[in-house]
Amino acid sequence: MPFDTTKEDLAKLHDLQVTPETRLRAFEGYRGASGLFEVLRSSALNGIFPATCPEREEAFGKNEYAEPDAKSFAELCVEALNDTTMIILCVSAVLSLAIGVIKGDGEWYEGFAILMAVVIVTLVTAVNEYKKEQQFQELNKVKGETTTSTVRGGTEQAGVDSGTVVVGDVVKLVMGDKIPADGILFMSSAYSDMQCDESSLTGEAETVKKNAENSPMLYSGCLIAEGQGHMVVTSVGDTSQQGIIRMNLADREEDPTPLQERLEVVAELIGWVGVAVATASFVVLTISWCLESSDGVTYNYHWSELQDGSWKGLLDFLIIAVTIVAVAVPEGLPLAVTISLAYSMSKMMEDNNLVRKLHACETMGSATNICSDKTGTLTQNRMTVVKGFLCGSAFTTDSQGHPSVDNPMMPEALTRLHMCAALNSNASVQMMENGRHNFHGNKTECAILMLSNQLGGNYDRLRGDMNASIIKRNPFNSANKVASVAVKLAKGPEMYMTGAPEMVLDHCTMKDSGKNSQVALSASDRKEVLDQVTGLAKTGLRTVALAYRVLSGDGKQDAEVVEKMVLLGIIGIKDPLRDEVPDAVAACKRAGIFVRMVTGDNVHTATHIAKECGILTPNGIAIEGPEFNKMTDEEIKQRIPHLQVLARSSPNDKFRLVRLLQEMDEVVAVTGDGTNDAPALKKANVGLSMGMAGTQVAMDASDIVIIDDNFASIVQSVKWGRSVFDNIRKFIQFQLTINVVALTISFASAVYCAFYPPNDTATKAFDTEKCTPLNAIQLLWINLIMDSMGALALATEEPGEGLLKRKPIKPEEGMVSPMMWRNIAVQSSFQLLVLAIIFGDASLFGSEAQSRHHYTIIFNVFVWCQIFNEFNSRRLDNTPGCFGKVTESKIFMGVIVATVVVQFLFVQYGGDYTKTVPLKAGEWIRTIGIASLTIPLGYVVRSQQLFIKDEPQENGLKED
Repeated sequence: MPFDTTKEDLAKLHDLQVTPETRLRAFEGYRGASGLFEVLRSSALNGIFPATCPEREEAFGKNEYAEPDAKSFAELCVEALNDTTMIILCVSAVLSLAIGVIKGDGEWYEGFAILMAVVIVTLVTAVNEYKKEQQFQELNKVKGETTTSTVRGGTEQAGVDSGTVVVGDVVKLVMGDKIPADGILFMSSAYSDMQCDESSLTGEAETVKKNAENSPMLYSGCLIAEGQGHMVVTSVGDTSQQGIIRMNLADREEDPTPLQERLEVVAELIGWVGVAVATASFVVLTISWCLESSDGVTYNYHWSELQDGSWKGLLDFLIIAVTIVAVAVPEGLPLAVTISLAYSMSKMMEDNNLVRKLHACETMGSATNICSDKTGTLTQNRMTVVKGFLCGSAFTTDSQGHPSVDNPMMPEALTRLHMCAALNSNASVQMMENGRHNFHGNKTECAILMLSNQLGGNYDRLRGDMNASIIKRNPFNSANKVASVAVKLAKGPEMYMTGAPEMVLDHCTMKDSGKNSQVALSASDRKEVLDQVTGLAKTGLRTVALAYRVLSGDGKQDAEVVEKMVLLGIIGIKDPLRDEVPDAVAACKRAGIFVRMVTGDNVHTATHIAKECGILTPNGIAIEGPEFNKMTDEEIKQRIPHLQVLARSSPNDKFRLVRLLQEMDEVVAVTGDGTNDAPALKKANVGLSMGMAGTQVAMDASDIVIIDDNFASIVQSVKWGRSVFDNIRKFIQFQLTINVVALTISFASAVYCAFYPPNDTATKAFDTEKCTPLNAIQLLWINLIMDSMGALALATEEPGEGLLKRKPIKPEEGMVSPMMWRNIAVQSSFQLLVLAIIFGDASLFGSEAQSRHHYTIIFNVFVWCQIFNEFNSRRLDNTPGCFGKVTESKIFMGVIVATVVVQFLFVQYGGDYTKTVPLKAGEWIRTIGIASLTIPLGYVVRSQQLFIKDEPQENGLKED
């Protein structure tokens, strides 16, 4: 039958796509499931006709989530250009190109060189953004590969790709399945209601009871924790609850990162200074040219000469002015930022951090607070039996889960333990190729199965053998907190029970002695058992009791009464801490980062785990969600300095905590794995989602994906983030020194030309080449090549452990610290003094004043000062030496060698293009020797802590 739903039916069906409430009302309006099937042209027994799938996809969409506005490579390039620094560079490039074309004589290359710098930075930025997005899409693809079972055309089809599920499909769900789409439950197990884990959507840790009468709504991405049933699909893809949340998140604007804000300030400051110096230089040089003195007294006005083409001389000054702007704006800065972020991103991938947004690298370095989940992040998300009492004997397990029992259990008691584990559970444990176990279903049941397996049990075989022999099953529910099953055995029927110890004890009158005998359970025995339970609970363990009973007759009558049970034992289960977490938390605290646990678990479990991993201290407090929710914002802000655990928290509690911390000027990182965590992940300065347990929505909302779900990996991201910030600061320290010297020389030489116009010896005309010791092409070499090389060298320094021994950089602290200003001022003053002496006395090198040879000497000294100062720039503190671990940085050393080689070729073979002359060996030695004095000068300044004492925090290279 074709899918010929009418327009009226389609309108009704689309009511199902809005909210859970409207879906439920529409469901009720269809007279329950029967009416819904009629409208959907589906059948509870036979499902849909497979031939109608294309039409259903066209009407209601595919079961796929729209990717959040994936940007093309061209869009990424445009985004990279949308930066203050890049805009100024583009303007400079266009002006320089236009002037060069007008002036002729092949002088277009200056603007072309600036343009090439813009292109390089843009392409590097765009390529890295594109690559990291591709990596994220690959991770999404792997996580999105799920299958389900559907009924189509009367045939059950297993292993169907969840992405092909359509509205009207009948989907069979069993324990452990992930629900592929939103739907209505119309049939469930005869034994019990279905239990659904909706924590990924709602944040609630407790499972939700589902049945066809009172609670039929099922949501995509949630897990079937217990039971089984069939549902009819009503919403797929973007119209499902998960899809709606994803679409809402995509519309949120992101705040600029601390790095972006700081760089914006630096770029604007340098840009305005550059424009001011360039304008002043052009005005001074133009006045000098227009009012050239022919006899030392009388000035000749050149305005009339503009008619014969001599006006092109003014373009020389305009080119110099534009070049000064280009020099002032450090185009190496965006390249340094890009290289540092990209390099850190690749290294962080090795530390299991997939960076989705490059600037998140740096922001993690400024984090002052981390709000961490418990399960899976601090713990292993693997419930494990660690100790307990079986048949009166205590036991413990080793790190591999192997139990060590004081007195070995008798075979009959051991068999009953296996029966309790296998038959009162729908969970399963799968051994993977890497030797690890993959748990499906309730984690507590999985832990009991693992204990049974270690003691020689085989739950698969038992379930297969006993399935047809089950007399009565009473599944676990939140009311009675026990599960029991009665089975018919060859030796006679028996009942097995597992559940909360206090509830199981209420049903017990005997206890197993471990010697194939049962003894009465006295009042003192009960107290002893309860004391054992309390002792286990105080160590943060979840306790479960096991019991059995031999039934009489065929067992059917006795199975109706769950009484007179025999206590088999008490076991303690915990989700173990990850081994590296306590050290990682301690490292965060040393780094000045406040770590909080935000979890849906009860306060007792949360506080115990928090103490174990070092989060909860004697002065810290723990608050439960309901109490937190009743408090005003001001009351919470007063408690925040001591709030270390937020237990039984809802998604709104987590979001509110993040918001209040940000209002207190904290830089907040948040971990999360569920759909419910998405708003908090998006709100945080850095959202950290879990790559293994995380939902697609959580990962889309995050900035960094922790691939191994491990808190220790977060600590590595902090270290790399701080390294990014320091490396960018090193480059700025290096770059600003160049800028100060270059701008001062350019302006000073322009003023000098105004008072002492340089005339050509032969023609007596104004000689623009002699107007400045650093011509445009030399400035561009210093600015473009050395800056780019400097960015590559200083932006790829490896982080040291000392980075985690200092406080986070405060958001209000500028990009340039007082100590950096000190270093810049000292080095630039020294360089200007040396260059002024050489400029003032050309005879020091046997040169003619203002000749090419004279200016080549000045240029070579200037460049070599920067080469040596590159080593000084590795220090941001008062550590005297600057060569520590430098040989380990192959990129740094490679850049230094490359710079030296290019400088030699530039001077010796540049000729008219670079306006240099070859230098003799002695001149090379003398110029390099003078420039090398920057190294001992930096050593003295730092060792004597001149002007500024050492900051009370360690630098990343301090351990050298």
